Amino acid sequence: MFNQLKNSVSQFIRMFNELPLGKKVAIGAFGALVLVGILLTSYLSGGEEYSLLYANLSQEDALSISEKLKERKIPYKLEHAGTAVTVPVKDVYQLRLELAGEGLPSGGGVGFEIFDKTSFGMTEFVQKLNYRRAMQGELQRTINSIAAVQSSRVHISIPAKSLFEDDKQKPTASVVLKLKGSKKLARAQVEGIAHLVASSVEGLSSTDITIVDSGGNILSLPEEGEDEAVKLSNKQMDFRRSYEADLEKRIRTMLEKAVGDGKAMVRVSAQIDFKQEQRTEEIYDPESQVARSEQRNEERTVGAALPVGVAGVQSNLPESGEAGAIMGKPAESTRTNETVNYEINKVVKTVVEPGTQVKKLSVAVMVDGKYKEVTAADGKKTREFQAISAEEKSTLQNLVRTAIGFDANRQDAVTVESMQFDETPLMEEAAKLDAEADREHTLTMFKYGVMGVVGVMIFLFLVRPLMRTMSAASGEVEQLRSFPQTVSQMEQELNALLAPKEEKVDYRKRVSELVAENPQQAAELIRLWLKKQAK
Repeated sequence: MFNQLKNSVSQFIRMFNELPLGKKVAIGAFGALVLVGILLTSYLSGGEEYSLLYANLSQEDALSISEKLKERKIPYKLEHAGTAVTVPVKDVYQLRLELAGEGLPSGGGVGFEIFDKTSFGMTEFVQKLNYRRAMQGELQRTINSIAAVQSSRVHISIPAKSLFEDDKQKPTASVVLKLKGSKKLARAQVEGIAHLVASSVEGLSSTDITIVDSGGNILSLPEEGEDEAVKLSNKQMDFRRSYEADLEKRIRTMLEKAVGDGKAMVRVSAQIDFKQEQRTEEIYDPESQVARSEQRNEERTVGAALPVGVAGVQSNLPESGEAGAIMGKPAESTRTNETVNYEINKVVKTVVEPGTQVKKLSVAVMVDGKYKEVTAADGKKTREFQAISAEEKSTLQNLVRTAIGFDANRQDAVTVESMQFDETPLMEEAAKLDAEADREHTLTMFKYGVMGVVGVMIFLFLVRPLMRTMSAASGEVEQLRSFPQTVSQMEQELNALLAPKEEKVDYRKRVSELVAENPQQAAELIRLWLKKQAK
């Protein structure tokens, strides 16, 4: 194989040396162009592959990480306006472990690692300042761990301690949040961040914390004297909005299945009673009286009492000093005293009404109608709006009533109307998208067209002439090689030319022709050959 390669190389060199000067220059230029293309491709696509080390870094973290990489003499690249760092693939995981051990990235601020290196000459003011910086940095790292938060800054103001209670001031704080994409924080999340900061600083109240986003929108303000009634009212308003939005979504998605996407608008107004009522009822049933207690006294006298005294008128006179006669009594005497106390059946009931009740629902539904193409006299086509029929409107109204749990006792109201929607903004947006798509398509086609034209020109004006030159040179060399190279070869060629040429005869064809012309003679000849073979 090595000999074949050597022969091929020597043959190519011999062919190249036999070419004219112009062809040699053309081949050299083509080879140089190919070499430059190979080197350029290798430079652009080759080299060491880089991978992402950290993304969404603050300026402080990016500076600290780049300095650490310079100390280790590790190549790196800053991308995405300095918020991302890329390093060679083989060093990614090792660097992450090493930088994490050094507290990087720190989330845009320094934490309690600031006290890892202390100085004996540090004053009390510097110590307090470092403690505040460390507290702010740790709070930033904690807030950044929230899913919707990309980065944050925390500022804490701690006033100096005063000897007098009247001059005492409360600490305050402010938080700046940069959210991810189009995400938003709910009120409960904002309150959670405020309570997190307040719980980390001694003497700080959540009402003394201001929270804003990176766009300057106020998410939370210091609220003086906010009582539980105000907080409860805010929660009730959030509940009402959430309830109305949920009903709107359910109704809209149901109607769009019938009238088409974007063809229905729904608005819900809910009156909700948040009052919680507790009452105690005592119910008496006079028909179910029961004897509770009974008391009975009975007196009875048996026998008669005889008269006693001197008989006559004198003993019965009042002025008489003598004892008068005592009259007798009947023989039997009975007296009964009875007292009965009755208890009436009583039911004691404690009723607690739920704190959230829907008092009334009002639903307004607006649906788009149908469109029919109308051809004018001049041939111009327009779209004519047609409102939905009364039967369709009644059907949609019944569907909405069923979806919301319509209750006539609450005086619920459902209104369905068909109106023409203004599609001008949608049409303008669609036209812009179509124009953008056409422009992108045109640029793509132009790019590929230019590349095709360049490729064809390279083939016609460089590759094709070079191929012709190479093929012509090869033909000439092969023709030269066909000539005699030595004197003996020339003599052999001359003798071959001068020698008489022998006529080549196809004997098979000749025998076939003779047999066809004289079949009987051919048969006799074959019979004779067989007899000779038999002897």
